[in-house]
Amino acid sequence: MAEYFLDPTVATDGGDGTIGNPWTRADGQVEQYVLDNEITRDTSEGDILHIKSGTRHTNISGSIDLSFYGTPTNIAGLTFRGYTSAARDGGIADLNMGGNTLFLSTGYSGCHFVDCEIHNLGNGIAIRGNTLTFTNCYIHDCNGNSFQIWIASNCSFNFCRIEEIGVGGTTALVGGACSFISCFINQGNQGTGLYMNGGGCLIENCIITSFGGNSSGINLNSGTSFVCGNTLYNLNASTGSGIICNSIGTNHIVRNNYIEGWSGSGAEAILLFWNQQRNTILYGNRWYNCTTGINSNNNPQWMLVNKNNSSLPSSPLTNPVGKDFTISDALKAAATPSYIGGSHISSSPTYVDVGAVQRQEGGAGGGLFRVNLNGGI
Repeated sequence: MAEYFLDPTVATDGGDGTIGNPWTRADGQVEQYVLDNEITRDTSEGDILHIKSGTRHTNISGSIDLSFYGTPTNIAGLTFRGYTSAARDGGIADLNMGGNTLFLSTGYSGCHFVDCEIHNLGNGIAIRGNTLTFTNCYIHDCNGNSFQIWIASNCSFNFCRIEEIGVGGTTALVGGACSFISCFINQGNQGTGLYMNGGGCLIENCIITSFGGNSSGINLNSGTSFVCGNTLYNLNASTGSGIICNSIGTNHIVRNNYIEGWSGSGAEAILLFWNQQRNTILYGNRWYNCTTGINSNNNPQWMLVNKNNSSLPSSPLTNPVGKDFTISDALKAAATPSYIGGSHISSSPTYVDVGAVQRQEGGAGGGLFRVNLNGGI
């Protein structure tokens, strides 16, 4: 795999692409310059562009175009990665789009983003494509009423922070086989946080917040999806739903989630929307301050499993308005025993957390992992 170094903070033309002498451009468009002029795509293993951290001297002037560089593939991808003084040291690349709509000019596949801040986008879509991965990225500041992330399939977001969509937009519209793992997603005022428009999706250990209107946290619109161990919080009495199972005759598993604040007229923690939700499994979910817990449209037989779901008498969250989602003993006590094949793992079973893991200690409910609310920033 070929690796190159760029520095968008320096306003001169120069460099040779090494870590000691990274490429720079006076016009600030160093990424596009390098892709067009300096490198030949490694068709066997792909390329990494290490982008030096710090405020770039000039914003990116338009969407990145890969027509000259070539089309990345799943095997030989193109990675944009931040650094400070050494490769892979966690420095954050500043990908300031200067009000443009798309980071990539078209829906490329095989592109990866690690330790990047993608921001200052116009009215529209920030990211789109297939087989993309985002790790420890901060995606934000997308004004208007459109999608912030629009991806087709086989994409993953890991340890990312995604927010500032504007009013009425959908934070992420995704297709099949997409995953969000340990992400902080601030949906905003209206619309939907995660709109899963394809099957085989996974949402796990995420914190999803919204601030009123008719907003919903997660909408499972197609196929078999797994929503496990998430915290969904609404600040201002939304009339929407925390989680919507919104596809016909499919096998959703919604387990061990905590939902709070969907307390407006007609709102609910979990909604089974269609009349063929007979294969949905709801297990171990908890909610507080929701108008209705589970709304099965008066047809509870639609659920294949509906067990150990209940409301709590008070909020177990420490200070969600201040983005402190650590949990109290009330939610720890709601943790459910883990089973394999119908039997306890041992005579002293471990426990599965309810909500996103936010505490450091082990023990019942276990989990030494925390959601990174800062997305590496």
